[in-house]
Amino acid sequence: MGGALLATALPFFLAVWLLLGGQYAALDVGVGERERGSMDALLTAPAPRSAVVAGKFLAVLAPAVMAVGLMLAAGVATLRFGSALLTPSPVEVSLPAGTALKLLLVATMLGGFLSACQLWISLRARSLREAQQGFTALYLAVALPVMLIPFLGSVEQPWVVFVPVVNAVAVFRGILVGAPPASALAWTAGSLAALTVPLLWLGTRTLAGPEMRIR
Repeated sequence: MGGALLATALPFFLAVWLLLGGQYAALDVGVGERERGSMDALLTAPAPRSAVVAGKFLAVLAPAVMAVGLMLAAGVATLRFGSALLTPSPVEVSLPAGTALKLLLVATMLGGFLSACQLWISLRARSLREAQQGFTALYLAVALPVMLIPFLGSVEQPWVVFVPVVNAVAVFRGILVGAPPASALAWTAGSLAALTVPLLWLGTRTLAGPEMRIR
């Protein structure tokens, strides 16, 4: 019962906070630097463009994962002390260390994919307004599929593990209500990593493109 209670809303908030946690960092290290003019100075450094993009990616991913960790602790604490108000009979809400580590592992992989998306949007944007519009579209693309998760059934469906965001949230639910197959965890982590790499490559190409030339 405790796991089912957590699984009703926690996966949705995990995905959303991964976006919101890194949003301002992504705006700052991308289009923010272009508008301030500090991108020009950065591009004169001898570091390869791939290293610059990797540093910016980690700067976006770190606050996103930290936000998820704080949200996870706050969510469990809230349901633990507020479950008496939500159910007629007492329900024990707890999150064992092993379960929390699995959630954070999958959240980190999903955060990597979403952070790479945000960074690419920010690097390509010509203005802060354009970047914010791109982030809004990304938020809707994440939130709407997540709302459909309760209707998808088991994460054992073969196609689910290959759909970004949907696969991670389905695994979140599986971790909370039981033990999802190890293959689902592996395929989900692998597919998210496989999508993150080309996004970082696109970010590197964007940073090295003619629109980023030093003025």
